[in-house]
Amino acid sequence: MRATFFFLVRAIILVAFPLMVLLNFPHSPDGGTLWVIRIIMIFGTIALIAWYTRDKYMRPLKKKNGGKNVMTFDDTLASELQRQAGQEKISFSQAMFFVTAIRAPRKVRQRLVEEYRPGQRVLREKVTIDIQVPHRFLPADTIHDPAQLLSESLPIPLLISPKSRMHDNLDIIDSDGNILSTLSYREYLSLAAGVLRLLLVSAFQGQLPTDPKGIIDLNNAEIGALMQIVARRNDRKLACGDAADTKELMLLRKATKAAIGKLESLRAPNKEILQLAADLVEVLAENYVIVVPARVPLNGRLVLQYSRTVVPAMELSSGSMETPRRVKEFLGVFLGAGPIDIRLPLENACTCQSYHIRVQGPDGYYLSHQRLFPDTIENPEFDDEAEAEPEPTGMPYRFEPHYRFRSRLGQSYAHFYGRHFPSITSSNPDQKDELIVPTIKFAFHEVPPGTDFQATAAAASAAFLIGLIGFALSHPQSGGKFDLGSDIPVLLLAFPGVVASWLGLDGADVHLFDTSLSARLSLVATVLLSVVASAVYIINSEAVEPSVFFGSLSGGISLLGVTRDWWVGLTAAAVINAMCITYRCVIRAWRFAYLARRNPLG
Repeated sequence: MRATFFFLVRAIILVAFPLMVLLNFPHSPDGGTLWVIRIIMIFGTIALIAWYTRDKYMRPLKKKNGGKNVMTFDDTLASELQRQAGQEKISFSQAMFFVTAIRAPRKVRQRLVEEYRPGQRVLREKVTIDIQVPHRFLPADTIHDPAQLLSESLPIPLLISPKSRMHDNLDIIDSDGNILSTLSYREYLSLAAGVLRLLLVSAFQGQLPTDPKGIIDLNNAEIGALMQIVARRNDRKLACGDAADTKELMLLRKATKAAIGKLESLRAPNKEILQLAADLVEVLAENYVIVVPARVPLNGRLVLQYSRTVVPAMELSSGSMETPRRVKEFLGVFLGAGPIDIRLPLENACTCQSYHIRVQGPDGYYLSHQRLFPDTIENPEFDDEAEAEPEPTGMPYRFEPHYRFRSRLGQSYAHFYGRHFPSITSSNPDQKDELIVPTIKFAFHEVPPGTDFQATAAAASAAFLIGLIGFALSHPQSGGKFDLGSDIPVLLLAFPGVVASWLGLDGADVHLFDTSLSARLSLVATVLLSVVASAVYIINSEAVEPSVFFGSLSGGISLLGVTRDWWVGLTAAAVINAMCITYRCVIRAWRFAYLARRNPLG
């Protein structure tokens, strides 16, 4: 009942206040008091609308709906995994391959190709991975026949992503187009627990400690590591950046380091294997791995492909220096002008030897600009085991990172190639442990004529007709009166507005790429100018408020022969609108023609 009452009060105020402001009281004895009341009502209405919008729409959007807790530990599940770890049917070769593919993915992934195609406000990503199993995991003294398969499947980590990240419409196939299955959440945890147990046993060379302290230390280290692996991290909440969440994040990192420290402090003879176990826990504590159990040919060569739906993030500018850019971005969202810039993170670039990314633009668009951020690779951190190749002198050889774009612009697609991309760390001393993911930016523009030409035609028509009617009204017939005797001028003035609105709303399908912002702004300006010009002509033809709407420029000053002040303003605005959009249309047409004539082998 209370909620209904407040709802009715808000509705009455929101409806009554604007009407009270618009009402006119011709017999009011005190006009000044009436205007004071109107001003108070205007500010009250604005304040109420702002409060209602924030409470009804903005506040629910800012609520953290990713979960209540930043991290949830499940000690019961960890204990159960520890009890079942010894029963997991996994060989040492499978375990070592799994660790190698996670710790040094470049030793397994030879070539990775990402392809993006735009859809309905989303991108469809298709990733093809050429996998070569290291020879030490292949049977020796056998002919590596690609037609024959290994006796056991290998757990291939296909996707390593932060916990709580979702992969929409994920499909995985092999080179023959067969659909592949992935391990479920429980199967993945069992695999991780089994691999960890095998590594610990191997680190102790099969001789587990027999003294009570050693047994307790080993048990606590294993259960602590498993708790970090099974912990459910709410990375969406961590990304909000609240002070409380930042403090909790620091505590989580300390807990992870403590669990890794317990593993590294075990008195195991084989410290190298023990370090592999610590590295595995460090990765699995913050990430979830999508694992594909695949049958591999004897030559170790395998091609896997997965596709998923990606929602590109819209990054709005921040800071006082970026105010014009923020206004431009807001207008683009408000007017429904789709972005022509695509920013893609190169998360897979440092996980393979050779990396390709291709972005296919939509029909009617061409590539106009491309850039890598950061454009210089700083602080490379190579994994010696993953990157080093022995030289004849015995010293490890490091490959220099390299990348290049397909230099030619003007085509409908973009192509980027890189190899031996390092992991890039932040140059900020306070964030030296944070990895920087390079991003790549592709800008697409419409192939001429496009919507810019449509907006130019509508703007030019409006400028011509508004100037024509203004010229005719500025040069009346004898008797100082001009009248066509029909409603043709009104129809002519409204015609550009109708055309502009039709062009702007043409096509019901909403795509990731849409008309340019300049075309939308010009079409909106054309509609407004046509409506205002029609209204002013009707007022002039009926001789309403002649002292306001029948003024002329003094001193014989005119604009294209137009002297009526209202029509001078409308003609000037229409001409400026036509000139601006015409300039944009001509420049973009010239740019496309120039790019299309460049060397196609670039």
